[in-house]
Amino acid sequence: MINIKVLSEEAVVVQFGDEISETVLNHITLFNKLLHQNPFPGFIETVPAYVSLTVYFNPEMVLSDTKKGVHAYDWVIQYLKNLPLTTDTSSPNIKEPIQIPVCYASRYSPDLPVVAEHNHLSTEEVIAIHTAATYTVYMIGFMPGFPYLGGMSPAIATPRKQSPRPLVEKGSVGIAGAQTGIYPADSPGGWQLIGRTPIKLFDVSHPPYSLLKAGDRLQFYAISVQEFEKLQNAARLCA
Repeated sequence: MINIKVLSEEAVVVQFGDEISETVLNHITLFNKLLHQNPFPGFIETVPAYVSLTVYFNPEMVLSDTKKGVHAYDWVIQYLKNLPLTTDTSSPNIKEPIQIPVCYASRYSPDLPVVAEHNHLSTEEVIAIHTAATYTVYMIGFMPGFPYLGGMSPAIATPRKQSPRPLVEKGSVGIAGAQTGIYPADSPGGWQLIGRTPIKLFDVSHPPYSLLKAGDRLQFYAISVQEFEKLQNAARLCA
């Protein structure tokens, strides 16, 4: 059962529930795919979130296909309600998880000891737990290409920093509460930094720009400083 609300003259929000779960994510992913396969006149784009999908549109183009006096968002809401909803809540992901290399060396993991101490673990145990899980990208947000990942073990959950850093370098892998994520660009940030990847997550010169999208799965694996520098240098040569 979905609930659709008006966000603005140019957008509506399709609500799929109020609980973050794989089932809700699968509903959002399948609905999003169906909409892109069957776009309405004036459709622009969608933005998936934890429990919702925001649909953006051009009101003038929508109204050109409707009767006079009808609000564009009313027409869009009715269109979305008429889309056939699947009852299949199994995961639509059939591809292997994307592998993300991470260097957990101290120069790239200033908060790894903080996470370890908070959870009464060794830094080696934190790394082992962090790399053992398969994560699901629930949404891209905060900045272009930033993945909010579900599936992290509660054994390494740690509150975000009380005072954000003025600069977190791109590729930094962090933990905030029960979530883990990757900074795709230099930015201020308050997540606990436990490693860094040399992989570029967002590139405006290479469509579709973002390496990850909602519904993708990924796994982290540990690499040495030497491997990190080799991959980083290779990425620079390809830029």
